[in-house]
Amino acid sequence: MIYNEREQKLIRLALDPGAAPGELQNAAMMVFKSLKARGIMADALFGNQPPPPPPPPKSPKYIFPDWGKYAGMPFDQIERSYFYWLLRVWFPKLDDEGRKSWNWLQMEITEYLK
Repeated sequence: MIYNEREQKLIRLALDPGAAPGELQNAAMMVFKSLKARGIMADALFGNQPPPPPPPPKSPKYIFPDWGKYAGMPFDQIERSYFYWLLRVWFPKLDDEGRKSWNWLQMEITEYLK
């Protein structure tokens, strides 16, 4: 199937006779943005070529630095309570130089926990 579940829902919304003009425009725009992001070309929609293969698995976005018991581990393999401890206890105890050095880690942890 060329359309994923989200795209199918958006198409149903856009073609619903009760859809407001703004809903139709927004849904149509979102469908095409999604198709473009997935690399679907127009010929695939017309049945002239198979859809592209699924993308290879991504490497983890967040990797813990090379220190401590979680050295080099992806964030999703680390207990969330450890991150909360770092933010609540460890970071506040750092001096100004330490805060500057480890600010990137604090930002990544904060983003990861959202």
